[in-house]
Amino acid sequence: MDQQLMLTILAGTSKEPVTKDKFIEFAKTVTFDYENIAFYDAVVTFSTKYEQFHKKVFPDKPVTDVQRAHVITESGKGTASRPSTSKTTSLSSHNPTEASESSNVIISVEPKTQVLGNWDRIDPKFPSLLTKECKTEHDLQEFARQACFEISKEFILEGSEQEVNISGEAKKMIKKRVEEGKDLHPGIFKKALQEVLLNIATNIVPRFKKQQVLTNIGKGEIKVRYLSFAIFLIIFAVIVALLWTIGYNASSLFRLVTFIPLVPMYMGWIQARTKFCVTHGGKGTSNFSPAVKDALQIFIETKDTCARVSAKEYANMLTRRGYILSAATVAVLLAIPPYNYP
Repeated sequence: MDQQLMLTILAGTSKEPVTKDKFIEFAKTVTFDYENIAFYDAVVTFSTKYEQFHKKVFPDKPVTDVQRAHVITESGKGTASRPSTSKTTSLSSHNPTEASESSNVIISVEPKTQVLGNWDRIDPKFPSLLTKECKTEHDLQEFARQACFEISKEFILEGSEQEVNISGEAKKMIKKRVEEGKDLHPGIFKKALQEVLLNIATNIVPRFKKQQVLTNIGKGEIKVRYLSFAIFLIIFAVIVALLWTIGYNASSLFRLVTFIPLVPMYMGWIQARTKFCVTHGGKGTSNFSPAVKDALQIFIETKDTCARVSAKEYANMLTRRGYILSAATVAVLLAIPPYNYP
């Protein structure tokens, strides 16, 4: 499930609210390992373009799997094939070295889709990936040589700006091939790509998935929560103004009345800010438009026990927060000594 989800997001085919841009932002600000996603984009883009150029230069000589960093199936859909032999393991392993040696991660990316969405989004640090055409074998070799050098410099060499966390064996192999400068192709990054995908699947996806499970309302419902907050804020202000008008000499019981509008006021604000409805959270449901619900089916299953428990706990926490804030506000009102106008 997580492997399929990861590849769908990375290929840029997922829809709101589970988009690649949000995934990238999460990796940059929460898990702080965006370099893994950047490496994936660079390598798969390189592999996709290499195959396109190779087909033009050698129309009767298809690219072999050894030369690819990823495999494109006949269907051309962004999917992942699970290993079928007993000697292989899935991405669920937590040992990058073992997983990269034994797993058979098959990444299918449709060339026409373009992994980065548009070629003009490619980082300027990789000018070779902006290459439009290769007419001769020399052009293809030069494209591969330059791309391998740029990707290695940015992600593989020790101390590089976006060094990825891969095994020493994978780094050594890539460094040796690039230094030799012979028979270079995207396939030299295949092992490193498998290890990076493992890192993404185990470190970013679960936390990103948990965050999205704790988002169960869309823009329309968020507006309703803000409206609720505004209405009860006005009601609270009217009550406080009334207390002020009568000289604030009302009994404590009358001041406690302010607790009634405070609870829905704070709950409206909290739910709008967190994009989470405590009622839906307690039931393990969501309230999105049909299109968004369809996009979330691959992502969130409301029958998932872990997801429902997590949502219920979060709902209880937000409810407690609302009551605590309301009680604190009432306590402040009670602390103000009574007085009369002169």
